[in-house]
Amino acid sequence: AFDYEEWVVSHYDWKDDSVILVTEGNMHLRLTINNVNAANTTALHVEKLYQKQLADLNLLCNTYYEHNNSSRQTTKVFEQVKANISAISNDQQRIAELESIVNYANNNVMVRLKDCCSSLTEREYKIILYTYAGFTPLAVCLFVDTDSLNLPKIKYKIRNKIKLSEIEDKSDIIAKLSS
Repeated sequence: AFDYEEWVVSHYDWKDDSVILVTEGNMHLRLTINNVNAANTTALHVEKLYQKQLADLNLLCNTYYEHNNSSRQTTKVFEQVKANISAISNDQQRIAELESIVNYANNNVMVRLKDCCSSLTEREYKIILYTYAGFTPLAVCLFVDTDSLNLPKIKYKIRNKIKLSEIEDKSDIIAKLSS
């Protein structure tokens, strides 16, 4: 694995708080230390999410293997999938981590929505979060316990609440929720 800290220390220019990247043809690109720290932060967030997802996948594989070729195989795997979905959607730590990543990648959209759209319910807020995180509509339905026919109606109400708010970039947020 690439060691960011070691690389930064060896390429750090103490005069102006930047890192010099030497590229082909002696062209130089400078990154501020903040950008390198941001890359580290993003890498850590992604690593945490993958570790949790791999742990969940590992558990499903173990359940599948333990009940392989048995009459209970389908039931056990289904029960485990259902339990994992419930655990993910109710795990406040995972939700907070996901919110942090979405905020980091999208100009603090979730923070801005909380500040400017106080009329959003917790459920609506989670729908926005899961949508921004890239989950499919069906996954969002499972996480917030709604029917797939109701999700477009809920998103319509969310978009109307956002339209009435004073949030910046509301057209971009509405567009994201329309897809």
